[in-house]
Amino acid sequence: MKEFRDCLDTLDVVDHPFSGSIFTWCNFQEDAPLSWNLDRVLINQAWFDRFPASSVEFLDPNCSDHCPSFVTLKIPLGRPPKTFKLFGFWVDHPEFMQVVTESWALPAVGNPLKMLFAKLKMLKVALREFNREHFGDVSKRVLLKRVELSNLQSNC
Repeated sequence: MKEFRDCLDTLDVVDHPFSGSIFTWCNFQEDAPLSWNLDRVLINQAWFDRFPASSVEFLDPNCSDHCPSFVTLKIPLGRPPKTFKLFGFWVDHPEFMQVVTESWALPAVGNPLKMLFAKLKMLKVALREFNREHFGDVSKRVLLKRVELSNLQSNC
């Protein structure tokens, strides 16, 4: 079992939260019945970024000893979420760790994976505000400078 957990850590995947049957395998033996949660749907961060509203349900097994998993992909319409960039020089600012600590201390509900994603989302909001307050929105300034450089180069 330790090797399996190490493999999951190496691959950087986690169990997708699910509903439905808790036990996904049964031996169907009346004299010595066994039920286990053997089946899983594993996801990585890229999956969660692409399908944040996806769901997994383990259905009744019917004729198999395993429960089928029903995965619903709810693809968000419109623009994909804006990527977040952490600038290395932020960590040198004296208030950086305070912003991170205060944001991380905010409560989040749900299973551990949902709590982690909620906390990361709150941290992203706090760091974007930190960037605007202390550095004047570096991303926007870089974009403006690139446009300015492009204009200068095209005039040569």
